[in-house]
Amino acid sequence: MNLSFQATFSARLMSLFTLFLTLVALNSKAQLASNSLPFFQPDTTLNTTRLVTASSLTGAITIGSGIGLYKAWYSQFDQSAFHLFDDWGEWKHVDKVGHAYTTYFQSEMIYKVARWTGLRKQQSLWAGVLYGVAVQSTVEVFDGFSDKWGFSIPDFASNLLGAGLFGAQQHVWDEQRIRLKFYSTLDRSYDNIIFTGANGAPISDLHSRLDDLYGPTVAQRFIKDYNAQTVWLSVNLNAFGVEFMPEWLAIAVGYGSDNMFGGFDNSWISSGAAIHYPVPRYSQVYLAPDIDWSKLKTKSPFVKTLFSILNITKLPTPSLEYNTQQGLIFHLLLL
Repeated sequence: MNLSFQATFSARLMSLFTLFLTLVALNSKAQLASNSLPFFQPDTTLNTTRLVTASSLTGAITIGSGIGLYKAWYSQFDQSAFHLFDDWGEWKHVDKVGHAYTTYFQSEMIYKVARWTGLRKQQSLWAGVLYGVAVQSTVEVFDGFSDKWGFSIPDFASNLLGAGLFGAQQHVWDEQRIRLKFYSTLDRSYDNIIFTGANGAPISDLHSRLDDLYGPTVAQRFIKDYNAQTVWLSVNLNAFGVEFMPEWLAIAVGYGSDNMFGGFDNSWISSGAAIHYPVPRYSQVYLAPDIDWSKLKTKSPFVKTLFSILNITKLPTPSLEYNTQQGLIFHLLLL
């Protein structure tokens, strides 16, 4: 399997695991945190019990996930001196917007955990931004010492962009008016193509290549298939003064790509033979309505927390797609 792809996937999985398991673990410590304050309600003053519990759990899970990532992937490959690798253009930049998205939502979630402990806004802001950049940069450093890969400056810049998008908005507006969101379509079906050698004998097929890159199951491809992934920039126009728009309604622009069966091009080696699949790789741009869950009114701290989790993902809505292969397409639901 492609090392760069697996590292990117593992980083996203690690970040999701870290954040959501932290919430679950903190829930089990609710009585330790406070005997009177509702668990999901942020404290107004520094709660040292909550701070120690949150910091310890988040730190332990993050370090454990990093060690697991190294042992599961990087320890299986030869190591080298730290070096750079230029992967600009790989996967038609879908991995780059994925890096920005991952760091963005990590920064926001840690910010909210910090606010939950009673830390002041500025302290929480720095905690969120630094955590997001640090966790994602761990993967870049692992890549830097891998003989098969290298430290990617474009990846690192994408990490900074995601954390910066969160931090700048939180500092200036004390809210997120522009959000990064993620969605992956369900199972992608491709006609099987048989690739033959010089003597005409079959040497590989497209389905085997897909299994090798993205996994054989629907669940694996839902998470790992770059062809199925879309990263969205969701803008709340009401927050910018467009008052006829409901507070909760946003307009989202999505980006994805298709027909990618390799990082830079559709070429690979199978059974010692070079294979090239000359199908055009192309990018997709989407326009769709979206829900800003943070603007839905509720007095329940638990429901607010649930809305924060929902705001990570772009739910299916009617969408317009434009791509250079098919032109303009309307999707009733982008599934």
